[in-house]
Amino acid sequence: MILLLALGFPSSLTTAPGPVAAFAAATPSHEERLRALVAEPIPALLADASTTRGSRIITLSNAAEACLRHAQADRWSFDESLDAISRLSAAAIDRRIRPFDSPDGPFDEHNLFLTHWLIVVASLGRLDPLHSDVRRGPAIAHHLRAASLAHPSGIAASFPSPPARWPADQAATLYALTLADRTFGLDVSSEPIARYTTVVPTKAGTVPGLPVSEWTGTQPLHDRPRGSAVTWTVRYLADVAPELARAWWVAGKPTFQSEGLGLHGFREWPERDDHPADVDSGPILLGMSTAATAFAIGASRSVDDCAMFHALSHTQSMVEEMVRDPDASAFSGVEAIRAVQSSALAVAVAANQATIPTRCPDPPPHRPAASN
Repeated sequence: MILLLALGFPSSLTTAPGPVAAFAAATPSHEERLRALVAEPIPALLADASTTRGSRIITLSNAAEACLRHAQADRWSFDESLDAISRLSAAAIDRRIRPFDSPDGPFDEHNLFLTHWLIVVASLGRLDPLHSDVRRGPAIAHHLRAASLAHPSGIAASFPSPPARWPADQAATLYALTLADRTFGLDVSSEPIARYTTVVPTKAGTVPGLPVSEWTGTQPLHDRPRGSAVTWTVRYLADVAPELARAWWVAGKPTFQSEGLGLHGFREWPERDDHPADVDSGPILLGMSTAATAFAIGASRSVDDCAMFHALSHTQSMVEEMVRDPDASAFSGVEAIRAVQSSALAVAVAANQATIPTRCPDPPPHRPAASN
């Protein structure tokens, strides 16, 4: 089955009488999982073997944005959201989380960490501009601007080594720089956005109209677009370069979209150019990638592709229902899905993507099949 739920996306199940109601009530909501994570983020991260150390900061940034949006929508109180994001910010600078010696630098080329740390700090700054952690925001933003413009492509290195540069990671960096401009009154995003949107689309890969997955050519399969990378990129780029984000979404759908057993998902690789699963794709079943399908929910919301958003939401609910069926253990991959569902990264990404602003109406409710 499609592994959309392998990233921990709980479905929104419609309560019905009898056993189905009990089944639905046992399914934690996005908010319930998020609350548990932000209550004690460091213990949750350190105890979670499924979320790698490098992904911990991505967990914190996604959780922080979700908390901020809950406050902005009056679903959470101001104090509740502020307390939660303050805890996430404190976790980001904990020595067990950050990859450099001092939270005040030097930062070296840990730009992926800095990108998502800046998202946390900017989220905190929207609620409490005078918080002591917020003062680091401008320094982080200026570092990321310089790192972006230091390369002809406008893509900063994600890590001190190797020299690979990933357009998808840079999309998140541009998003973080845009948040810094809005939060701190800076002007750090305009030149990096212009460089990226001018240069990155010009590099030819195996699929015209889609970005290569890696810029320098030092990585295997660098010239192929990847479903997980394209959907991740669209989700972040939609807010800073909407025309390019929509163009890549329109080109990406026929390249990666897949359907089977009435369910919709996204492939990791273009059809007839298939490759094994890896750490970026997550498990691949029926030709559909865990990560690409999961990130497509956020991408479809961000570009207001309501038909795709609703189709993926239906898949989300169907897969959640399947993996919670005790009899499903007999099927290959189900136990792996259940294990990953509880990861901190999955919980945070799911909660954040559920709050991405969209013009789309809520998808029709899904009613689980009644149990015998």
